[in-house]
Amino acid sequence: RSGHGAMNVVEALAFSCDVFFYNAGLALGVDRIVLYSNLMGLGVPTGIDLPGEVQGLIPSRDWKAAMNADKPVWERQWYPGETVNLSIGQGSTTSTPLQTAVMMACVVNGGYRVRPYLWRDRPQMRSEKLFSDATLEEVIKGLRMCVEKGPPAPTGTGHRAYMPGKDIIGKTGTAQVVSLAHLAQYKRDEDIPYEKRHHAWFVAGVLDRTPRLAISILIEHGH
Repeated sequence: RSGHGAMNVVEALAFSCDVFFYNAGLALGVDRIVLYSNLMGLGVPTGIDLPGEVQGLIPSRDWKAAMNADKPVWERQWYPGETVNLSIGQGSTTSTPLQTAVMMACVVNGGYRVRPYLWRDRPQMRSEKLFSDATLEEVIKGLRMCVEKGPPAPTGTGHRAYMPGKDIIGKTGTAQVVSLAHLAQYKRDEDIPYEKRHHAWFVAGVLDRTPRLAISILIEHGH
């Protein structure tokens, strides 16, 4: 109830501090968020060798303007509040479990986006290096703290994935099924109808093995 208090990015990743990322998102701006989201594989096809892949969406200024082309100018403009929503993956943002696995693979493999594939003999493809080693080191610190159990540090939101002797990193998340306004009538979480309950996300990486692993888990209505 008292909030998280002062936090750096490592702690914000470990304890899922939305307010930190609201401010980080506003500092970055929508254009840079969209750029790096796409570079890491969000909102674009992964290129997996299966038909019917869903592209997902990272909403942008151009997307909103096109969606509201026949509406007044104030409905076509992008507002700071939408950047706040985007900064934690809410609003119109959609992604697939495979896309989030590609994103985590970029973290665990040293900063390269890779194309997933099922056919073993398909040529592997990867991007140029997207992030510096220093940036990845800070992100991995936060994702490792997310899984670690306290004390001495507080326990992270992904502590149930902790395994003694294994170097596991991760990030918890929630995908809303309906807006919060539709849930206001329910006093307790257990009163919410199953089909309206949020989905639970967890993306993880295993670092102390070769090859390293990137994992994405979505539990429908499991939040």
